[in-house]
Amino acid sequence: FRILVPPRRKVQADRPLVYAMFKRPAGESTLFESFGLAGNVVNLKVGAPGEDELKKCVGILQKATATRLAEPRAFTLFQYGPVPGDKQFRVQMAEFLTKEYENPVSESNLVVTAGATHGLSLLSSVIFSSGDIVFVENCTYFLAMNVLRTSELNIIPVPMDDQGVIVEQLERLFAEHLSKPSRPLTDKKPFSAMFYSMTVFHNPTGVNLPPDRCRRVIELARKFNVLVVCDDVYNLLWFPEADKCSRSPKRLFAYDNKEDPDYKGNVVSNGSFSKIFGPGVRLGWLEAPEQVYNLVCTSSVGLSGGGFNHTMSGLMESVLSLNLLAPLVEEKRELYKVLSR
Repeated sequence: FRILVPPRRKVQADRPLVYAMFKRPAGESTLFESFGLAGNVVNLKVGAPGEDELKKCVGILQKATATRLAEPRAFTLFQYGPVPGDKQFRVQMAEFLTKEYENPVSESNLVVTAGATHGLSLLSSVIFSSGDIVFVENCTYFLAMNVLRTSELNIIPVPMDDQGVIVEQLERLFAEHLSKPSRPLTDKKPFSAMFYSMTVFHNPTGVNLPPDRCRRVIELARKFNVLVVCDDVYNLLWFPEADKCSRSPKRLFAYDNKEDPDYKGNVVSNGSFSKIFGPGVRLGWLEAPEQVYNLVCTSSVGLSGGGFNHTMSGLMESVLSLNLLAPLVEEKRELYKVLSR
């Protein structure tokens, strides 16, 4: 496999539009149009719901908005919000994810973000410094590389096979690059490196990392003091029967068991509404261990601006409390199962 990102170079008129899109004036085109695909073209370059699915969001959000704005203190949604995010939303989101994952999710671990891209950018800049190392699966989601490069992290590719990342190679590379720390560890910069990974429904290969490898990744992350940032945006979109599972495969965060004697909190689950609702709401969440949670919530960007996307998280709380999201996600599973045949 290769990392699906060409080397950095100046944008030219004949270069792929994945570069040109960043040169276009803000607001000139949608993401689909900037890739050169619009209208009746079936776009396989952008992972987003189709128009028929997005139309369902209109009625859902209208109902949820009317409900939330009818509350006596609805005006607080337009004020600076709590840094971790709207409390009611985080409670509802934890309950929703607990049911979907069939594994406990605590609202005390959830931080609201403006989507998975924002979540990755936040972690890259708050937890790490310029020159730090990030290990990535080879191959991986190509646009994530732009985020990591913007934070000036040094990218180290890790070989994969048909089951996912090869943990023996991961251990070898950890030992090779992390045996001598490049900088002292501090309370604000407590990790030696990041491992950006997709253990569930990997993009672009689609594989799920087997449980034995997941457990080994946890062992290695603890041993080498690495923070594993899991891109978990597709976890809830399993296909009934087609995936031979009744639920989403277990996310890596759940393997990092607090009851283990050597537990440190080495995994963050980075989630988003972009695939399960609509990317335009720009809303996501980090499921983070206590140390990472505190670092994000006490960061300068958090303390200065308050909660990220506070208004939309409040409206989506009503979507959750009115039980409008779960049926929508279930419809998507059935639809994608049919389309995958």
